[in-house]
Amino acid sequence: MEAPSGHPTSLKDKDVKDLVFLTPAEDIAKVRLHNFVVIPTKYRNDKGEEVDGTRFGTFLCRKDPAMREESGNTCPLCDDIGHEAAEKNVAVAVELNATREGKRVLSLEIATRDYKDKDENEHSVPRWGLVIQGPKNFFRPLIAQEQMSGVPLPETAFTVGRIGGDEKTTYAFVAIHAPLPDLSDVIEQVPTLEDVLEEMGSLEKYERELAEVKPGSQKSKYNSGTTSDAASPSASSEFNQTEFEALAQEVGAHKGDVEQY
Repeated sequence: MEAPSGHPTSLKDKDVKDLVFLTPAEDIAKVRLHNFVVIPTKYRNDKGEEVDGTRFGTFLCRKDPAMREESGNTCPLCDDIGHEAAEKNVAVAVELNATREGKRVLSLEIATRDYKDKDENEHSVPRWGLVIQGPKNFFRPLIAQEQMSGVPLPETAFTVGRIGGDEKTTYAFVAIHAPLPDLSDVIEQVPTLEDVLEEMGSLEKYERELAEVKPGSQKSKYNSGTTSDAASPSASSEFNQTEFEALAQEVGAHKGDVEQY
């Protein structure tokens, strides 16, 4: 995901975020994903010069059960390029800003990101993201919170903390006992999980973004995105915003408002 500055980051050991999950527990999807696909791109360096580089892309595998009828059970990333897909659970979440007194949360508000459009008009949009994680260390304990409390996920805010920095990483979830802010406007602005996945697996996205990707160019297996350097090899903000800004535009959201967790 991208930090407020636009530079790539992720939850590292002992990092925490306050989130509300818009996707109900029963709708959290298990899908085949191609994450961190290396894609050639042009970007501007610190001197303003256009140079060659790469970025990471995320795709719903076209061999995923939801795509098989349309794709004929073929996938360019699997069959031609040689990028390995992995099964992950996905959900849509929105970041929150909490006002605290010690450890007690007094109030919550929607975290936002400001940006300028092509006409230099300023906008403020919700800071939302696609949570891509495995079931064992993330979604099972999260859903267990709902089962114990009886309160649906979209009606509860959580402080989510990461513990560990390797394959033994676990996540802690602490329910926040403070009223949620009004989410009605957020729900209008943020696409549904179904819309996000439809765009991520569309043939148009594959053709548009993989035109310059060569067979054999993917050197490593699927990267879970949990390491501190997983998001990108570059520190350029223009370079690293490309993937999810494009996704936001395709699904009808605003530029620069979508993250990957």
